[in-house]
Order: sequence, then C-alpha cells, then structure tokens
Amino acid sequence: MNTTGFKFIMSATIVAVISIVACKKEEPEAPVTPVAPVVNTLCAGNGGTTFFPLVAADNWNYSYVIANQSQSVHPSLTVGPTVTHNAVVYTSVNESSSTMYGVALELRDNASNHDIYYYDTNNNTEYLYIPNTPTLNQSWTFGSNTRKVTNASASVTTANCTYTGLIEISEFNSSNALLQKEYYKRGLGLVYREDVDTFFSSVDKFTLTSVTLH
Repeated sequence: MNTTGFKFIMSATIVAVISIVACKKEEPEAPVTPVAPVVNTLCAGNGGTTFFPLVAADNWNYSYVIANQSQSVHPSLTVGPTVTHNAVVYTSVNESSSTMYGVALELRDNASNHDIYYYDTNNNTEYLYIPNTPTLNQSWTFGSNTRKVTNASASVTTANCTYTGLIEISEFNSSNALLQKEYYKRGLGLVYREDVDTFFSSVDKFTLTSVTLH
C-alpha cells in the first residue's frame, strides 16, 4: 500500500470515529431528589400557627413528679371528637388520667386570630385560654380565677429538649395566690406545667416526653 492510500484510509477512519462520537447522545443524569431535613417534633413542633394544635388524634404524653418523686402514672392528652355549644363547635381534648385537668378540655381555635378558647361546662361560659399574640402581663378572667401572661418569651430545658420562645401563663385564684404555671410552644402545645401543691408544700411537675402531631 502506498503512503497516499494509507493516509486516505486513516483520515477516513478518524472522520468515521469522530462522527460516531458526535452522534452518540449523552444519557441524561437521573434527577436528584432532595432529602427533607429531619425535624424533631418533640422539640420543634410542626411549624403550626397556634399554641395548642387541635387536629384529630394529636397526642401528648407527660412525665409526672410530685414533691420531687417520679410517679408511675404518665398523663396523656389526645384530641378527640368535636362538641357543639350554642351553635359553636369545640374540640375535645381527653386525658388518660385525672392528674392534669380531671375533665376533658373543650377548646376552639378562633379562625380569625387563632386565639384558643375554653368552654366551661360548669357555668356554660367561654373563656380565653391561650392568646395567639400574647403580650407581657396580659391578663383575663378565667372562671373564678385569673390567667396572666407572665413571660412572653420563656425558656425551659427538659431531659430531651431545650425550648425557647415559649409563652408562660400563670393562673391565680381569687386571692391572687399562684395555682399553676403553664409553658406553651407554638406549633407544639403544652411542654411543661407546674402546679402548686399545698398538701406537700411543693410543686407538681408535668413534662412533655413524646408527641404525635398530624
């Protein structure tokens, strides 16, 4: 084979290879599905707008301490069915024991401002329970007692979480004696409560240990 023929064959081969490479379609890369960050609902809540979520089957579990002694009873709150009073619909929150409230709470989320209201079946009266835009020292009548925002940005540390930005609501009797303090986190609910225990001259404590929100 002469040199000219060899060069022609080599040139043709190179052109063919280039054409094949140029014509070969690149396979598209598989789309990457972003991984959602893991949210610790027990500590952070669900990002909701209210201080007491009221979706059916929402559930909160608490440890219970009396006079610094842990109790075998572990109170639990669960959102149940709705009830109607005077054409107004409330959501029942049922307790597994009688250690926290003694009766089911009947609450409603005001659609216009997300204040939480409580219906008292003893006197058939509705009371503000948790303001959604609390201000420090805001107070209101609650039956024969008074509820008051005693800290609008409280912090509580438990065995599982460090909570910040809580609302602290204190309840006082008609003699202005402190009865209890409750700590709520927006989008989560009640995370901690202290009850004044006059019998043991101490404070009973309820601490959130697990939660299921929908």
